[in-house]
Amino acid sequence: MADHHIHHLLPLILALILLILPSSSHASNQTDGLFSEPYDFLVSGNNLTDGNQTLSLQPDCGLYYYVNGTLVKNFQTNTDSTGCILTINYFGQLVLDKGDGTQPQTLGTAGALGFYALLLTDDLLGVYGPRTWSNGILRSRTLKNKNLKQATSNNFIYSDNSIDGVANGNATIATNEGVTAYITQKCTLSVKNSAGIIWESTPSINGSYVCYLWLTNRGPLLLQYEDSKGLQTQWTGGVLGEKNKYVAVLRSYGGIDIYGLKDGILDIPPVTAAVAKNIKMVTA
Repeated sequence: MADHHIHHLLPLILALILLILPSSSHASNQTDGLFSEPYDFLVSGNNLTDGNQTLSLQPDCGLYYYVNGTLVKNFQTNTDSTGCILTINYFGQLVLDKGDGTQPQTLGTAGALGFYALLLTDDLLGVYGPRTWSNGILRSRTLKNKNLKQATSNNFIYSDNSIDGVANGNATIATNEGVTAYITQKCTLSVKNSAGIIWESTPSINGSYVCYLWLTNRGPLLLQYEDSKGLQTQWTGGVLGEKNKYVAVLRSYGGIDIYGLKDGILDIPPVTAAVAKNIKMVTA
């Protein structure tokens, strides 16, 4: 996990971000996921938002959680700074850095070393991780592919939920910036973009079977179908873990990740030493 060394470069990174991005663009940007690998960040003046939930990072580094436009939690992180970035580290903690060499503000307790994500799921904003499984597809570590303004995800299935395929074609289950995940008529899970197939599960079968993709509450992602002998498991992704809320995520470069919930956003305590002020929500 060599990327953890990038935290030492935050002052330079933040200065470059604030120079590159005009202030007028900050409020209009929205994203729904923040990942520790390969190092995503949210710039002050932007929101993490999906549906009725919004995590707002203000220009003064104030971090606020809203539901239906109503303030639910003030993390009391606001400072005299006029710019900062929000990241999530390899221990599942939220990190606010002003980029001026001072000690970053850290929110939440440290978990096991691993890859984490701050995700807006169907009903809960929270820190998920460490990652329990990946299909092995990695994002290219280039400036072009490290979107400075947002990190997107598509949370396509949650634990104890299932998605049905079709017997005579491909069933799309998620899309993310030109990347599509789908259940094929061969009962495989496949990811493709305009250039072709990025990744596909094995094995495949022939026949008119309706396949089901199911994420269990113990972590594994199962691709199953029924025949004359009953329910058959065609493919399994992931490892067996403790009962929890899990989510499978499609990344914009073709990766599929599975995470278990670490902390709900309301379980993360605020920075008690800060003084709350200026809690006007950033809106698009």
